[in-house]
Amino acid sequence: DKEDKSIIVHCWRGGMRSGAVAWLLGLYGFNVQKIEGGYKAYRNWVLEQLTQDYKFTVLGGYTGSGKTKLLHQLEKDGNKIIDLEKIAEHKGSSFGHINMPLQPTQEMFENILAKELFENHLNEIWIEDESQRIGQINLPQTFWSTIRKSKVKFLEIPFEERLKNVIDEYGDLPKEELQDAIL
Repeated sequence: DKEDKSIIVHCWRGGMRSGAVAWLLGLYGFNVQKIEGGYKAYRNWVLEQLTQDYKFTVLGGYTGSGKTKLLHQLEKDGNKIIDLEKIAEHKGSSFGHINMPLQPTQEMFENILAKELFENHLNEIWIEDESQRIGQINLPQTFWSTIRKSKVKFLEIPFEERLKNVIDEYGDLPKEELQDAIL
């Protein structure tokens, strides 16, 4: 946002350089906040968020059952969700990387996930059932364990409908990329 003059600065451990940059940006009219303890403190906070015992409801179902679509409808209906596939920039299937942007780094994925968990920690959070790996991203072990012990709502969708959903989702993708993903 061109009009937003808020900025957050940090050093590795929150030292003098970030303080000097914050002071200088303040002179130019920016609303500056400094991360106390630096990025190292922030990463410790992120890792702590990933170990909390959240109240998840896991939306399960076979491929093509429309879990992601239902997850977003639940959000429209006022429920709290976390879309792991969106954060991971991968649809979670064998074809999940095709026509998608590059995945974030593992560290960036964890940073974004921690923020969403923190913002929703007091609520029941709907989350899609995923394997521990989404493309090149690994769900952190403690977070994964919390998901695994959560209640599951499983979508029972007829095979023909699931097949139609898979064709609708992936049928127009480049044949070569589909073949490579299968092989």
